[in-house]
Amino acid sequence: MTKASPWAVAADWALLGTLLITICIMALSSELCSTIVLANGESKVSFTPSGELTLEGGRDAPVIGSITWRAAYRECGWPFPIRRQPLPVTASWTLDDPPETVSSRTIPTDHPLAPAIDAKLESLSLPVWYMDSIRANGDRPGDSSMLWTTAIFSLGLIWLILYLAIRIPMVFLRAGLIMQRRFQTGVETRRDRSGRCVQCGYNLTGLEMAERCPECGALLW
Repeated sequence: MTKASPWAVAADWALLGTLLITICIMALSSELCSTIVLANGESKVSFTPSGELTLEGGRDAPVIGSITWRAAYRECGWPFPIRRQPLPVTASWTLDDPPETVSSRTIPTDHPLAPAIDAKLESLSLPVWYMDSIRANGDRPGDSSMLWTTAIFSLGLIWLILYLAIRIPMVFLRAGLIMQRRFQTGVETRRDRSGRCVQCGYNLTGLEMAERCPECGALLW
């Protein structure tokens, strides 16, 4: 059985080590999150002829207040997002009938403004995954989902950078050692041909029967 060279073993360990480090980096980066705003706006709140609240307004819809709202989701991961979580719509609103002033909170599912906000979001053609989450979870954050495409791309990119950062110096180091070994072999060959000690270059003329070099003590035969 052929024994693997030390350089091949080192390359295998570099491959395995950088992969494990990459997985650890991915796990830690999954806790680095940022909030991405899908849409936001400020609208007047009006009564429809049927008595429901609307954000569209109209000539026959009396204005009873105003609302500022924001639809967003959370992305986690580095350098590219690997997890995504829809967030409920947050809003600040003031109503005259019934009197109500609220500052920056989610809209309860049973609040009269909830259908109005849902209709507004429908008109904006927001992503299906976000709208499905709003309908299913209401005023609670949606389920976190894995973005497998970007996760695999991030894993590959981080691993490649780490592997090259270790592998390239290994290649140059090996090349340098090979060049040094060849240079040393050439020096020893020239010294041997000229009758000198291959280790220190001492002139061995007349010392053909000597066992060791009188200069450095290296074995001569």
